[in-house]
Amino acid sequence: MDQPLSYRTNPLVMVHIADIHFGCIDPQRELQILFDQFLRKIEQIDFHILAIDGDLFDRKFAANNPAVQWAITFINYCVDICDRRNADLIIISGTESHDAGQLRLFYDLSVNPDHNVWIIDHIQFVHTHGVKILCIPEEYGKGYAYYEQYLSQDYDLCFLHGTLVGGVPNATVENLNSKREPVFSIESFSSCRGPIFAGHVHTHMNLQNDMYYISSPIRWRFGEEEDKGFMICMMDTNTYQYYPYFYPIISDQYVTVTIDELGTTDPNEMIQKLEAMHANGANYIRLSCKGIPTYQLVLLKKYYHEMKNPYVKFYQTTRENPEQLVDASIDKDEFDKQFGELSFLMDDRIDELTKFVMYVNHTNGSDIISLDALKKVLSETSK
Repeated sequence: MDQPLSYRTNPLVMVHIADIHFGCIDPQRELQILFDQFLRKIEQIDFHILAIDGDLFDRKFAANNPAVQWAITFINYCVDICDRRNADLIIISGTESHDAGQLRLFYDLSVNPDHNVWIIDHIQFVHTHGVKILCIPEEYGKGYAYYEQYLSQDYDLCFLHGTLVGGVPNATVENLNSKREPVFSIESFSSCRGPIFAGHVHTHMNLQNDMYYISSPIRWRFGEEEDKGFMICMMDTNTYQYYPYFYPIISDQYVTVTIDELGTTDPNEMIQKLEAMHANGANYIRLSCKGIPTYQLVLLKKYYHEMKNPYVKFYQTTRENPEQLVDASIDKDEFDKQFGELSFLMDDRIDELTKFVMYVNHTNGSDIISLDALKKVLSETSK
């Protein structure tokens, strides 16, 4: 039941973070970045709601994987901060191939009366601080009627993980009948009195006035050179006037350069310039191969191949579009769309033995074998 207007918290302060993707980089380092630049920041703020708007995890992990352990540590930090403020923690389920049902790890928090924790696996309203929040996780093939029964009601705010018109190239019109994830437009939220905050797209955007993509807080691949961070929003619950702020988080720099920008094709000079870029903060460098004579390219590749942790990646330009840099591997986002939970097979951050274990566990529907157990079996077999 809605609380009377006089019971509303005013102004209402919300913190939004999304697409954390624990496991996309070393999870302990990822937690350190979040601790230094997110948790310490919100410790200084008297907020009322902390929302994690989907994709807490990068992919499905075994329970003993460090990504799971550090993600649990992060959530425990968030719960502790919320408890001390009597604030709510709302965790929304994201893309199936990323969160992969792993929010079940936090169900115990949601039923503990000592915490105000909400785990959103299915569309629902959350009533807190006198406001009514529509929370929409990413679900597939549910259809128009499933969403309309909620969207048609009056509510104050919307938090979701999903696709908004204008957020991605192919999302041009509303489509709630999609066989996969639905596409929402500003018209979808005509009954919403306040702003809409969404996770899913890793770039901070303001779409059609009141819809916002939050951004991801960690940069871990090329093509995401834009600022990363989180949002804080203060809203007057009487007038619904709100003030959103984007706070950047500094993480790894991914830089794309061409041979022309280096001004030389001499391998030694190129290595010196690339090392200087690396020393000045470019953690990873994508170098266009166009214009590099073959023998120089062979020497460069050999040099960086022999490094234990090479920070330079070589790209070629397409014949159709010389300005477009492409990798020889399949695009991970496109693979996600086609194969969903099997996208880990194309992830070059995962070793082959771990991929095998993940595939066996995936096809059997449960974690029936761990990586350590497989290694033990193989070791005994070899004897």
